[in-house]
Amino acid sequence: MLSNLNSNIPYYLYPFLQAKADDKALAQIRLSSLAVLCAFVMCEDPVQAQSVVHFLLESEAFPLCLSWMDKGTGRTQELATLIVAKILMQEKGLHYCSSRADRLFVTLQVLTGMVDQIARSPSASMLHKVVYCLVRLSGAARSEELTESMRSTITAKLRDDSFREIYQDPVDFVCNQTIQDMPNVVSGLRKCTKGNPEISSLVQQLARNLTPGFRPNP
Repeated sequence: MLSNLNSNIPYYLYPFLQAKADDKALAQIRLSSLAVLCAFVMCEDPVQAQSVVHFLLESEAFPLCLSWMDKGTGRTQELATLIVAKILMQEKGLHYCSSRADRLFVTLQVLTGMVDQIARSPSASMLHKVVYCLVRLSGAARSEELTESMRSTITAKLRDDSFREIYQDPVDFVCNQTIQDMPNVVSGLRKCTKGNPEISSLVQQLARNLTPGFRPNP
């Protein structure tokens, strides 16, 4: 794994991710390129995983993947989202994204757009990855203004009836309930996500992270 990184193999893939054309052959190569990057980030060895994330951040792979999360579809979007989620899983990746307000804002903007997409075309797998990214970022957000923005948009979207198919249970709480009433929001989210325990746990953690005055553990 590290020998491939030392050979700068990913650099040969980036031109295919930077290309804007919608040519079918190029789209397939782009998908294959993302699959190779996924193979790198799926490394199970903790030390190697840190090296992989360091390399991808230094080589500016993060904004490329973020771009395909935003404008990609299907498998392309899913692989790009998986790579970003794996990067955010590492503290170095989380610091890279949250240390600059502009970078954090763009990332949250893309994730918010993806929540809207999932609402229109439900996917439990994609929702799981997106909410995981939001949990990581909400725990790192230092700006109360940014936290309030997330509280009033993203969390509200996740409580929307659009996710009934994924949650597998009726959304049985009042949708116009104020987002600041966080204990009731958490209770409602627990009810509406009990069909998917992992998503339920992540959404509840997101709600807790965005509770006014709550400070996630470092």
